[in-house]
Amino acid sequence: MGATFSQLWVPSPITVGLIGLRSAGKTTIVHKLSGNSDPVMPSIETVEITPVFQGTQQFKLFDYAGNPHWRPCWRSFMSRLQAVVCVIDSTDRDALQEAKMELVGLLKEDMLEQQPFLVLANKQDDLRVQSTSALTGEGLGAGLEWVRDVLREHRN
Repeated sequence: MGATFSQLWVPSPITVGLIGLRSAGKTTIVHKLSGNSDPVMPSIETVEITPVFQGTQQFKLFDYAGNPHWRPCWRSFMSRLQAVVCVIDSTDRDALQEAKMELVGLLKEDMLEQQPFLVLANKQDDLRVQSTSALTGEGLGAGLEWVRDVLREHRN
């Protein structure tokens, strides 16, 4: 009876759409969140739906294809979602302008005014923000040591 009673308070799944340009890392993010350790195959379909849990909250992640051919379809799905996550490959400098144009276009959509909109700057594996003081020198050495360590890791 306790299990049946507690099921009454299980939160409803939250529907989240993952959008972004091709190869931004959307499918890899979904695999990581779902605990899937299989090699990631890029999604070719229009959308792949994956249920994941964060604590006791279930999310239904809609991984939308990022090919230019499918991007106009994003808008038709948005009204059915509770939140939108835009994944940007922060290392692909050539695609950043294109990603910016898509993002600005989406943010102008009326249907997104009520939905949470999260932007993930993906692929920042070698990024660090080091607090420093040029006056006291605090943190400057630690920043340079981090650069050295990252370069050593890449050589190995």
